[in-house]
Amino acid sequence: MMCNKNIKEALKITLPVIFIAYFCSITFFTHSHVVNGVTIVHSHPFKADANGNPNHEHTGNELQLIDALSTFYVENAIILAVLLHLFCQWKQNSFIEDVSPIALRKVKSPDRLRSPPAF
Repeated sequence: MMCNKNIKEALKITLPVIFIAYFCSITFFTHSHVVNGVTIVHSHPFKADANGNPNHEHTGNELQLIDALSTFYVENAIILAVLLHLFCQWKQNSFIEDVSPIALRKVKSPDRLRSPPAF
């Protein structure tokens, strides 16, 4: 239990720091490259030349990685949300069907309430 509390406390600090670093990166370090007539816009810290243009190049593998990391697919999120909703409905319906009528009866006298035996 203590480990979970420590992890939660660490995440309370770590996740906002990661978000702020990401937000600063995409806000302050956005630049573009023209490769084979295609303009590629991305962001990361870089050294600029005298005109403010990026003073670096990327390999083909780096450009593919940048594209994969910066592309956001809304369709996948929508499908996941719908499936999660359907699963929750199915789970709720199956749980209600599994409850027996005996478990739903109320105890008539309070003197019959006791804890389970302990050994």
